[in-house]
Amino acid sequence: MKQLRGANFVDVIIAIIVVASLSLGLLGAKGIPVCLSLLLAYAIPLVIFRLSAYYSKLGQLAMSFAFVAMSVFLLLNYWQFTVQLGTVDAPYLLYDAQSFYILSHDVYNQTYGAHSPLVPYMGYPIFLSWWLQCGVFDIVYPTVFNVFLLLCAMLFIARICYFVIENWDDAKRVSSYAMALMALIPGIMGTATLLSKEPFVIFALTACVCAMYAIRQHYKTGLYAVVLVIGLLILAYIRTTYLYVLLLFFASVWFYKVRRGDILPMVFNCCAILAAIYLGSMHSWWQDSAFVERYVSPGQNITFFCGDSQEPLQRLIGPYHLYPLWFRLILLPVTMAVQFIIPFPFLTSESPLGQPLSMVYYHRMSYLWYLSAIPMLGYFLFYWWRKGGAKLSLLAFAAAAAYCVPAFMTAGSVSRYAFCFVPFLTIVGGYVVSRLLENREELKRLGIFALIYVIIITAALYIGAHPYVLFAFIR
Repeated sequence: MKQLRGANFVDVIIAIIVVASLSLGLLGAKGIPVCLSLLLAYAIPLVIFRLSAYYSKLGQLAMSFAFVAMSVFLLLNYWQFTVQLGTVDAPYLLYDAQSFYILSHDVYNQTYGAHSPLVPYMGYPIFLSWWLQCGVFDIVYPTVFNVFLLLCAMLFIARICYFVIENWDDAKRVSSYAMALMALIPGIMGTATLLSKEPFVIFALTACVCAMYAIRQHYKTGLYAVVLVIGLLILAYIRTTYLYVLLLFFASVWFYKVRRGDILPMVFNCCAILAAIYLGSMHSWWQDSAFVERYVSPGQNITFFCGDSQEPLQRLIGPYHLYPLWFRLILLPVTMAVQFIIPFPFLTSESPLGQPLSMVYYHRMSYLWYLSAIPMLGYFLFYWWRKGGAKLSLLAFAAAAAYCVPAFMTAGSVSRYAFCFVPFLTIVGGYVVSRLLENREELKRLGIFALIYVIIITAALYIGAHPYVLFAFIR
């Protein structure tokens, strides 16, 4: 409790003022309970962070920034969905959010049937139906819960830094910078502003990886075993397919200097993941083999290219899902580059009326994604393998491999699938920022990072304004 004394709460006070003002300004008297729920979603992770051994002022500032950004766009979206284009009882929702909303009411009213929308996993609609059973019919409160989940995910990322970096002072700096980088990424923060399952996926992935490291190092084993089980259950019911990718992180945690005392907890971890995969496949309309065949076997008539904005990419890549496996692996550097740069080239045109305000503005803020991603890319360019220790290198490899999976599956056209793994990459980005700021000899590389950033931003902005310039390279 001593560290609570004399705390610098300026950022906290500013966050409260901004959120309270916007809540009352947009929603009037109804903004009071919404504001209180948002502040509670912020206060719980903040108090946990303040009382933890891995607390840092920069980390707190990052949490405050992330909270304000998510709250602002959540409130704008909610005002748009319920006041401008809909009502509280009939909100204006698009895409997956509409399906989740309808399904949750069908489950609550026990009218789920052939007329209901189809989604691969019923976990998130069932979660929304729990709110209805508690008498909460307003979509703002489950969305506020998304903010809480992402703030907790930031805490897990900070804690992982202390597991993979040996020196305590270095770990403290890296965790602070990792939290700051995560707070700057619009694609991650934007998921909490909608009725979306992605915050659950990000929370569960970070919880599982953090728990595996804790169990490996025999740190509060009982507590983190519970955290692991909770994370696995969330993934099993929300999105089982991410459990396959979690095996990459399992390998990075356990397959390094395994000792006799590690065998039993390693077997427990592995069996828990496999059990979660089996449980998830039993509650999904995809069986394990069907999912693998859908994305690996050529000849499947599926595509993720949507709308005129992605026509240049479709023409550049061609009939991607008709290609054999070996050719798609050869194309992986191209599809990864597309996935990396996709916010600007395909999402900078004016959105039609009714698109969520967060989508409109967050996509204009994609330069923050590039600013955050450059240190992550810099790790693999300048610091790769054993520079920050074997644990960090193995985590970086697992995160990079996980980032490749959506690029392989969708030809890089759906970058939001990959953003669930980016929080782990912020750790290696935090390591790069720490090296640049703490070591004067490393500052000479800052110019290279700046040059890479300028090149990417220039290219992205130009392609965003002239997307069909890609046709010049296709013909």
